[in-house]
Amino acid sequence: MAAVLCFSGVDPSGGAGLIADIETLHHLGVTNVAIPTAMTAQNSHQAQGFWPTEPVVMRQMIDTLLADKLPITVIKIGMIGNLSVLEQILYAIEQLPNAKVIYDPVLLASAGNALVEPELQQPIGERLLPLCELITPNHYEQQVFAPFLIAICHQNPPAQLLTGGHGQHNQQIISQLKAAGYRTAFIHPRLAVDVRGTGCMLSSAIAGYLCLGQDLRQAIQSAHQFAHHAIRQSYDFGQGSRRAMR
Repeated sequence: MAAVLCFSGVDPSGGAGLIADIETLHHLGVTNVAIPTAMTAQNSHQAQGFWPTEPVVMRQMIDTLLADKLPITVIKIGMIGNLSVLEQILYAIEQLPNAKVIYDPVLLASAGNALVEPELQQPIGERLLPLCELITPNHYEQQVFAPFLIAICHQNPPAQLLTGGHGQHNQQIISQLKAAGYRTAFIHPRLAVDVRGTGCMLSSAIAGYLCLGQDLRQAIQSAHQFAHHAIRQSYDFGQGSRRAMR
């Protein structure tokens, strides 16, 4: 049975990050394994800080996990945090050369707090993006990484899904896929609810559907349908944003 390996930060409230990844993949019936890239202090309406995982700890987790010869076919990456964490993720990718890499750039928490050291943007752009099958930036993240994507445009660049949850369309969410040779728009009604972790959920669902054997466009379409249903069924949990029903 194929599996997804998730790298992301731990949001103790469960609204986003690694818990959202695991819940999403479990709901889809996809076997998943996970390595935390950071601990964070968050709840449903604020983020107070983050502490990246020590590199020696990450390396031991990676080596121990991969020693089990697991059938990992997709690597899903969320929050990275700092350069030491990035180095360990790149090491894991090197050990799994046939796995598809999905990167959801997590630069800011929903509350607006930074979840990555500023100097990390360049090594991510230069070293991680060229290894990715797909990246799923929002508009802000796309602007940050646009120069690096332009620089590798002739070197088999990753497909880009510009996610529309933070867009200006009042009635619709429009996400745009740009891949080699084609562009596709995914349009869904905008739901009038405030839910955290939608980007984590969408990218994890894409990883899950790829793991189940769907091609990229099919996986993105299926993931949007899953996310729309999860947001529609969201519920109050805490004093801030609602929690998706994953």
